[in-house]
Formats: sequence, structure tokens, C-alpha cells
Amino acid sequence: MGGTLDKNQGNRVMRINRDDCTGLVIDIQEKLFPHMDQKEALLKKNLILLEGLQVMEVPVLLTEQYPKGLGQTLEQVRLVLENFNPVEKIAFSCCDESAFRVELSRAAGTDEFKAISHLVK
Repeated sequence: MGGTLDKNQGNRVMRINRDDCTGLVIDIQEKLFPHMDQKEALLKKNLILLEGLQVMEVPVLLTEQYPKGLGQTLEQVRLVLENFNPVEKIAFSCCDESAFRVELSRAAGTDEFKAISHLVK
């Protein structure tokens, strides 16, 4: 959710501050994944990011869109996450799902309004 942009020899570099970040994995599921554009690159980059977030001990929230119909999160993603506890959702937008808002505010250590407003900035 957060981080800072630093100048580094004229380039903009994103620095992640684990104390004000939350990783989000949204709907990388068994029946959705085959239809995603550039799915192999997407999976590879997500696994690299998730492994890094785990090393840095950054909390990760994960959603599953209607898992009864669309399946679980891909096994490769589940295996990377130490604490796999997906937020099930029926609403298309995570922000329309109250369980997601509660988990996001808990991870962010703030109330729902501040967590959501920071997410959509």
C-alpha cells in the first residue's frame, strides 16, 4: 500500500517500507488464470514479488472471486504464501466486499476509510 519514491542518479526508484505496505493478490484462480493475457509472465512476476514480500515480512492479502465456481488460488501462489487465508468475495471490486475492507484495515493498522482511501489514491 505504501512506499516512497527516491531520486537515484536522476531515476525514480520505488523503495518499499514494510511498515506501511500491504501486498494484494487479487483473483489468480484456477478457472480464471487460463484466460488471462500474458498469464505465464504474470505468474512469474507475482511469484517473485510474493517471495520478496515474504522475506521482508510484508503482510499479503489475497482474494478469491467466487471460489466455488472459479476454483482456488493457483497452487504455485498458495505454496509461496506462509499464511494462506484468502478473502472470498462475490462483488467484482474488492472495495465492495466488507470482509476485504476489514482485513485491509487490520493489515494497515487503521480504519476502513483510511485504508481504502489510501488504496485508491
